[in-house]
Amino acid sequence: SAGNYLGRYVKYSRFMIANTPWEHAGMDYQIFCLHTIWNYKEVSQTLGSDTTFITIIRDPVELFESLWVYAGMDNYYRTDLETFALSPKTGIFANRAYKNLGRNQMLWDSGLSARYMDNATAVRHKIEEMEDTFDLVLMAERFDESMILLKNKLCWDYKDVVNFKLNARKESRKTILSPEAKAALKEYLASDYLLYEHFKAKFEAEVDKFGLPQMSHELSILRHANENMKSKCDLKRADNDKIVGANRLHGQGMVAYTANEAADP
Repeated sequence: SAGNYLGRYVKYSRFMIANTPWEHAGMDYQIFCLHTIWNYKEVSQTLGSDTTFITIIRDPVELFESLWVYAGMDNYYRTDLETFALSPKTGIFANRAYKNLGRNQMLWDSGLSARYMDNATAVRHKIEEMEDTFDLVLMAERFDESMILLKNKLCWDYKDVVNFKLNARKESRKTILSPEAKAALKEYLASDYLLYEHFKAKFEAEVDKFGLPQMSHELSILRHANENMKSKCDLKRADNDKIVGANRLHGQGMVAYTANEAADP
């Protein structure tokens, strides 16, 4: 474990934070927001029995393409994504990149072992487990609507969900795939699509239950709040590769922000 990662290859255990100053101080935890492999029992024991559990999903092909570029998976597989997508998954192509990145990443991060990715029963059980565990599953593709559902689930205010898109890549850094490669990846990521389609349907049901007129009204308020905060902080989009200091994001080819430190706090 290091930085914002608690276990890259094994499920989270509270033992991973045993030597931290806050654990020695006996602190109570209110938010668990780290890169880890999900372990409901250990996270629940870390946070307490009254915890609300929330996660987020993303279209698996879009997720895989983004991960491929962001993590430099071409360096591991020594090929481009188009070739990888259309090639038999044998030899090094059968491995997870760097042991923890690759096929069905959402199921992997939820704690499903790689050896069960083609086991329909195990995948179904994992989806059912997540259904029983998580109080709300957000969608990356519908982030603003997700923030409205999150705000209302946690009884928050709009100021609590004001947001700006970070770690977005420049268009020039995105991979353009052929229809054949996209179809091959969709088949390769079939188990993640089972998870994705299940929770996408549930998300859409949540939005319908919330009410489309009310959702439209609240989206208007949130987007106004986002623009207002952007104006107050004098935020401007910038090329992350040219940024130095605290505003620089991890990775290359990213869109960053600069802020006027003298702007209205």
